[in-house]
Amino acid sequence: MRVLITGGHFSPAYSLIKELKERGVDIIIAGRRYPFEDDRSVSLEYRVSKEEGLSFYEVKTGRFQRKFTAYTITSLLKTPIGLLASIRILSRAKPDIVLTFGGYIGLPVSLAARVLNIPVVLHEQTQKAGLASKIISKFAKRICVSFESSTVFFPRDKVVITGNPVRGEIFKPKKKILIPDSPPRLSPRFGEAGGESGRTIYITGGSTGSHFINSIISEILSELASDFVIIHQTGDSLKFRDFEMLFNKQKTLPQNLQKKYILKKFIYPDEIGDVFENCDLIISRSGANIIFEIMAARKMSLLIPLPHGQNEEQISNSIFLKELGVSEFIEENDATAGKVLNLIHKMFRDQKKYQKNMGNVQRFIIKDAAKRIADVVGEVYGKKKS
Repeated sequence: MRVLITGGHFSPAYSLIKELKERGVDIIIAGRRYPFEDDRSVSLEYRVSKEEGLSFYEVKTGRFQRKFTAYTITSLLKTPIGLLASIRILSRAKPDIVLTFGGYIGLPVSLAARVLNIPVVLHEQTQKAGLASKIISKFAKRICVSFESSTVFFPRDKVVITGNPVRGEIFKPKKKILIPDSPPRLSPRFGEAGGESGRTIYITGGSTGSHFINSIISEILSELASDFVIIHQTGDSLKFRDFEMLFNKQKTLPQNLQKKYILKKFIYPDEIGDVFENCDLIISRSGANIIFEIMAARKMSLLIPLPHGQNEEQISNSIFLKELGVSEFIEENDATAGKVLNLIHKMFRDQKKYQKNMGNVQRFIIKDAAKRIADVVGEVYGKKKS
């Protein structure tokens, strides 16, 4: 069986690739080489395809931008080009199944699959449904969903609740990221008998990083490093060059505080387990993938949602975790450096409260989500062959 996986919303695909490989499936990736029109840093799907030795086809198509920019018109003009390019890619790659996670990359590839009579399996990560997913669902053979709440947006006879795949690496530390000369954990992990919580913060903006979060952290870096060990994943934006900016900022700190600030462009799969094992607070955006990892790892979090996502998805995710009692969030237009710093300190003072509520997340975590999605793909393939 040959499966073509679309990029864009790619993080859950990473776990699924390993499951499909174990089943002897031939995997192809179609996606972006660069995530943004004005930036030459490479995408997650491109990096993963190279690391895993998978065939990669670049899809150049337009996206429906939620705010007008210098790239809006040219992006829209690329949409029909993207469909024609997707037809050429599928004709050349000849997959048996297209597995898509929606988004502006998934739409033209799925439409091309429809034209070429290739079965499509859709996975929807969010609590609702994006526009691309709603369109794709009209002809997809099966629709895998992460939340029961999103089932109402799709034909019920096609829907399977599979959950959202979470990288297994977050539970299996392999490579140490807390370097030997950095300070050890300042106190035992919370939940251990007789111990208080540790004081390690993991800051991430996803694979591409978040310029807004990076800028906030740069303003309060000295104060944070005085009180916490910080692991900061910045991304590698060539437009903003946040890594370089923060690297220079780090060098202005006293030597003992420099050692408490671990700065990385990317956190690689063999490193992420050590990060999740050691961190006590995660500061991030609030896309579907990171909130599932936060829940699975049972970590308290401070979320700064993107303000312009489709259906206000990230704000919905932030409210969701806050109502479970395991997280706080602050909207971007209210997120001054001072307010973020105060909220961080408040959360650490109240961290036993968040840990007490961690049981509330358990019902939303389906540990074998990757297996369930792979089973659906296999089922659709079996029906195609029969």
